[in-house]
Amino acid sequence: MRVVAIACLLAALVGAGAATAVLLATRGDSESSSGGGEVAAVSDDTATVPSTAAPPPTATGTATSSDTAVEAVEEPVGSIAAGSYVQAASFRSRADAEAERRRLEAVGAMVSVADSDQAEELYPGFQVLIAGPFSGAAERRSLLRVLHRNGAPTAFARPLTPANQISGSEAMAGRWAGTLELSGFARPVQNGNLAATLETNSDASEAELRIPARHCAIGLSLAGVSEVTVSFAQDQSCLGGGEWVARPEGGSVALTLLPPGTGIIVVGRLEGI
Repeated sequence: MRVVAIACLLAALVGAGAATAVLLATRGDSESSSGGGEVAAVSDDTATVPSTAAPPPTATGTATSSDTAVEAVEEPVGSIAAGSYVQAASFRSRADAEAERRRLEAVGAMVSVADSDQAEELYPGFQVLIAGPFSGAAERRSLLRVLHRNGAPTAFARPLTPANQISGSEAMAGRWAGTLELSGFARPVQNGNLAATLETNSDASEAELRIPARHCAIGLSLAGVSEVTVSFAQDQSCLGGGEWVARPEGGSVALTLLPPGTGIIVVGRLEGI
């Protein structure tokens, strides 16, 4: 199971006039000149894209001889099929992701907006710009060159696999422990790693998230269940307001909190104990 973790923050822009971005380093194959990373643009609102059984998003093609354009065919956004992809950027809101997709389309870089909930390697809660799956390296490299030359310097190649479907909130039942990684441009002094434990009842209708370094125990109540994620409302905003989104993956849980109206991002992966 691949693990995605924040390694550093990057004060950068995703395209002309776009929102401030952060760079999330990741494991996996990378053909980016930046050495690999996941870019999550910070915006004040967070959009939710419903899960769908539609075909996977696809944007593949070949570059012209000058590598200034890539032809592609887009399919409806849906579950992500296993394969090799190019990831251009990821955003907190659907609106920001669509705006960047249109900008890239205008320069010949065809990507699709996908829900990060659908891929095992991605933290849930983001809107991701991807192209693929690709059958060979040549097409990936052609698209990466176009992206790097047109305002997406941290675009990179990576494998993606579908997230495991769950039958209900019971998939979250149990005790989990690990590290939450807090980052944000609004109050960078808060950046850092926080040990955390999560304990739920048998159907995950109630849970408690403990963060000893912040001296808080956050009461959680079940707010929603999709085919791959479980969301929780919280009774206090120890790390910021909003709902926690959890994606159980067998022996671990990927967690995301994107407090609305802020540039704060909280992500982490907790292991079953």
